[in-house]
Amino acid sequence: MLSQALQWEQKFVDFMKNWTATEKPEYMDIAFTSERSIEDELERESQSDVVTILISYMIMFAYIAISLGQINNWSRLLVDSKITLGLGGVFIVLASVVSSVGIFGYIGVPATLIIIEVIPFLVLAVGVDNIFILVQTHQRDSRKPNETHAEHIGRTLGHVGPSMLLTSVSESCCFFLGSLSDMPAVKAFALYAGMALLFDFLLQITCFVSLMSLDIIRQSANR
Repeated sequence: MLSQALQWEQKFVDFMKNWTATEKPEYMDIAFTSERSIEDELERESQSDVVTILISYMIMFAYIAISLGQINNWSRLLVDSKITLGLGGVFIVLASVVSSVGIFGYIGVPATLIIIEVIPFLVLAVGVDNIFILVQTHQRDSRKPNETHAEHIGRTLGHVGPSMLLTSVSESCCFFLGSLSDMPAVKAFALYAGMALLFDFLLQITCFVSLMSLDIIRQSANR
């Protein structure tokens, strides 16, 4: 029934567009809409902004990769930069969004294209703060004598973990409160964003910490 209704609405929209363009009298001002009009407009806008979104992701990734590293000598640019670590942070964001989409998709909460395009950038922009806090705290806090590599990372996570948890939970709660809205689009966006932020935090304190450990070993070996 839904597919038939969508087909009927599409034919109605096409007919009205054609009629207003070719047969509408000049003295008449016609406006028309349907249930699918909002979704159609979101899809049209989403497709037109693909290039802009891709450029934004590339700029954000480049900023993360350059800013995380401590580059003192251009001859060690590839060693001291955090290109692979920044790429790992981007993949963690994508994984958190996929997890959120999977959960709410299984439950039956509808997703729109605007959710798929905006939420990854939102989670990256919000979650990158935790990445910088974690990496830069580890860089500034020198390893103690007789302290192992794992103990150093564990001590760093113990320092910044509570603040990361508080920030992530607060941000997720703000989005979940937005799900109380009566507007379906706002409700779905808030649910997907809140869950994605929670998954991003969980992946940051597990997967990203592991990636950071491997990156530190790589840098120590001058690779």
